[in-house]
Amino acid sequence: MPSRVHSSVTLPPAPADGWHLLRTGHITCAAGYRIERTRHAGHEWLLCLRGRGTAWCGAAHCTAVAGDLLWLDNALPHGHEADADEPWELLWVRCHGPDLGRWRERLGGDRCLRSVPRDGARIASRLRDLLHLAGERDRLPMESWSLRIQAGLTSLLADIATGIQSGTPDARDPVVARCQAAMLADLGGDWHVRRLVQTARTPSSSLYRRFLRACGAAPLAWLRQRRLERAAELLSGAQRPVAEVATAVGFSDPFHFSREFRIAFGMAPRDYRKAESCT
Repeated sequence: MPSRVHSSVTLPPAPADGWHLLRTGHITCAAGYRIERTRHAGHEWLLCLRGRGTAWCGAAHCTAVAGDLLWLDNALPHGHEADADEPWELLWVRCHGPDLGRWRERLGGDRCLRSVPRDGARIASRLRDLLHLAGERDRLPMESWSLRIQAGLTSLLADIATGIQSGTPDARDPVVARCQAAMLADLGGDWHVRRLVQTARTPSSSLYRRFLRACGAAPLAWLRQRRLERAAELLSGAQRPVAEVATAVGFSDPFHFSREFRIAFGMAPRDYRKAESCT
């Protein structure tokens, strides 16, 4: 039986700044259906709804089943193939944005090729919303449509971040869990290597290795991501000044906070707040 494309939308090229949706779709693949590319624009997420398949990106390979989320950095040789016996059904999206490679590395590098989202139904809903919204491009005012696309991508990435690297203490390593719990309890505090070592009661080199092994990031990189996620929550809620939000999550310099926030979420804090209000 041939592959069945339920829906697919390709969008025109977008400017280089900000995050942009390039293509999105929903497909039930035929047995052995295969895509292989040397290089392509943007990054790609594939959520397996049922069946199974294989994906590769650079030197990393994995097999995915229903509920798994795949992240492909299209700047590397990559591809995917449906299983011959149980071909998969996929929701997928391709987007382009600033520092997505760095963002992916923060979440664990090649470990992020495959993950099991904590709330797969929520990720699926985000992907379906983006697919529907992409089809509305000619029916909505361009400014409104662009803001809603930005908000949708931002929400998707935030949910992926939460699913891949939860902001709850990691029970696999009690030393890492102790440090994570302390940092989460005081996100606005002055965290530095000496304080972390005192909290962990272990040498800095050992702590660094344990964090990398447990969650794919160095301690302060893990903390930075948690701070930015909390900042996004605060910006989505009460209308607190951006400088106040920055201080609340541990950034003493609002300009540094804005720069880091833009890298993490693809837009400035004020633009993020505006985009969230459109959803």
